[in-house]
Amino acid sequence: MNETQRINDPERFQGRPPRRRLPWLLLALLLLGMPVGMVWAQSLPPVKTAVFNFSVRNLEASGYGTTVTNTLVANLKNRREFSVLDRKELENFLALNDLQQEENLDNVVLIGTRLGLNVIVTGSVERSATMLTIRCKVVQVEQKKPVLDVRLTAFGDAGLAMELRNLGDMIARAVAEATQAREDAPSVRGPVNVQKKSGNMKIYLSWENPPGTTGIAGWEVFRGSSAAGPFARIAQVNRSEYWDQAVERNRTYHYKVRSFGTRGGYSEFSAVVAAESAPTPNPPVILRTDSRVRGVQLTWLPSPAAGDDPLKFKGYKLYRAKDEDGPYREVRDVADRDPGQGGNTAGAGRVIFVDTGIGDGERFFYRVTAYNEKGLESDFSRALAGSSLPRVGDVRATGERIREVPLSWKPVDSPFVHGYHLYRSDKPEGTYARILLIQADVRGADGRIATVDREGLGDKKTWYYRVTAFEEGDIETTPSDTVSAVTRDKPPVPQGVRAEGGRVKRVPLTWQESPREDVRGYRVYRAAKPEGPFEPIARLEGRASVGMADQGGVLGGETALGRGVLGGALQSGGTALGLGGLVGGLQDGTEYFYRVASFNEKDVESEPSPVVATRTKARPKAPAGFRGEASGGRVLLTWQAGMEPDIREYHLYEQGLFGLEKIASVSGTSHTLEGLAKGKSRMFSIRVVDRDGLESDPSPEITVTAQ
Repeated sequence: MNETQRINDPERFQGRPPRRRLPWLLLALLLLGMPVGMVWAQSLPPVKTAVFNFSVRNLEASGYGTTVTNTLVANLKNRREFSVLDRKELENFLALNDLQQEENLDNVVLIGTRLGLNVIVTGSVERSATMLTIRCKVVQVEQKKPVLDVRLTAFGDAGLAMELRNLGDMIARAVAEATQAREDAPSVRGPVNVQKKSGNMKIYLSWENPPGTTGIAGWEVFRGSSAAGPFARIAQVNRSEYWDQAVERNRTYHYKVRSFGTRGGYSEFSAVVAAESAPTPNPPVILRTDSRVRGVQLTWLPSPAAGDDPLKFKGYKLYRAKDEDGPYREVRDVADRDPGQGGNTAGAGRVIFVDTGIGDGERFFYRVTAYNEKGLESDFSRALAGSSLPRVGDVRATGERIREVPLSWKPVDSPFVHGYHLYRSDKPEGTYARILLIQADVRGADGRIATVDREGLGDKKTWYYRVTAFEEGDIETTPSDTVSAVTRDKPPVPQGVRAEGGRVKRVPLTWQESPREDVRGYRVYRAAKPEGPFEPIARLEGRASVGMADQGGVLGGETALGRGVLGGALQSGGTALGLGGLVGGLQDGTEYFYRVASFNEKDVESEPSPVVATRTKARPKAPAGFRGEASGGRVLLTWQAGMEPDIREYHLYEQGLFGLEKIASVSGTSHTLEGLAKGKSRMFSIRVVDRDGLESDPSPEITVTAQ
């Protein structure tokens, strides 16, 4: 680089990128007063932008996070100066890279850098009655700092819509101003939110750094006798607070503050604030703090000592700090004997006030001042620490139970806690529904809060749970960490089911004993066709009851058949049992289809076993060739032998007054009858009987007449 380049472009020579210079047309339009967003949209490329999901700070705000997010996305998409990343693309990228839409600065910058974004919008929503509080932060990714950090309040949905339109304008204006800002602006930003506390012969000042500010070495405090100055430096401090005790009584002083960086350079000055040195009330006496849900309850008394303040007492101001030494910020104005704003009075001068809206288990140090009708404050009371109640901890869920999940957790010990809400979801990041309210005194022997979820859980399903503690007014803690449990699967399908065929009006059934200890018995089903319908015919109690004999009974509804009906329970050997005493019976030579299911103590039934089929023993066929001859008062009856191998005998029937009557049992294939009178006729029929006692249909009847 030659000398001319060094003079014309000193920033490049020093290793810094050259400052961005606006086109002459843009400068001219700015001077003419055209809105920044319009000028920018016409002269610069769109800003690549993403909007993170707005989180909700309490359960009452559920749903509003999505509303605010979608509204801002639509608002920014309608502006030509923005190019908004599609929500689905953002979510896919985060899922693939195991990132979350968290609003801490490092996370926002990381995601924005990897996506090549210029700006990311984050925030949260909180609801109290009809009031909605929207906190929004706009981070400039390249500069690694917020360019907008605002808090807006809206009442109702209509007010929310109006505030979100205003917020869209504020975002556009802030991004435009940040993009077009001069690079020679101070490297350290000035203090913001300067607060003052007027006092008797001393004045207290405190301030904050702008969001995202780093590299602050300290601050300089300037004082003047009027808002226009002149101002003189009165202190250089390394804490963001200052007590000015070099003041005269009954005078008004004006202050402004600026910061300086660790690498040199000063910020711009803060806004000017005025404070008066005058007689003030004596400081109150803070007595105690008590932990509340998302709050700290404080109790204090007015000062017992008489003061020289001639003005009327007006109320108290509550201050808090993270450290005992401060700096302390004003958080509440508690008007005298005003029960509103979260506080109330009890007894002679005693004030009880609840500092609400703080995080679970968050710890602060508190101080209180008294102030008069002119707004002049006393000195601080002594500092006292207080913490809000922690969220519910050590939540445990027991799995592998049958359609139930026992849960327990460590109680939040506080007289203000009325009970607990149990929330459930079928997805770890899904919508959690409130399912149970548990009273605070429902404790087990181990001192833990315990309950059991039994509502529609099903089998082999994972459920996710969160717990909150609540106090009067249903004010809840933030939900606990998520725990999960898996319910027990259905009992196993019975194995080795067999049906023995060829038996008379009965089907012996056997199967293997279930290996699962939670099995309490079995149900047996029968059908006339392989596709069903299957009807329950027996319920066997006991895991070792692994067989029965079907003789045609049907188990109506859910009536359990006891062991007395079944004739005893079969053991693991699988011996068939007689099912005596049941109505009806099986048909001979008929095919039947069976399946078996196991059940557990909650009567949850397994899937059915594969279908097995078998056929009962058929009756013998009727005898053929049945003939009769009469001679000399004697009748000879003959027939052909039956075809079945297990024929036991033949039953001979004669037609009588009341129908066919059995007259003989014959083992052979002929039989002779005596005493037939001449001219008389007799009618006969015969049936085959097998060894199991099954009798065939009757043969055709024959008539024999004596000659």
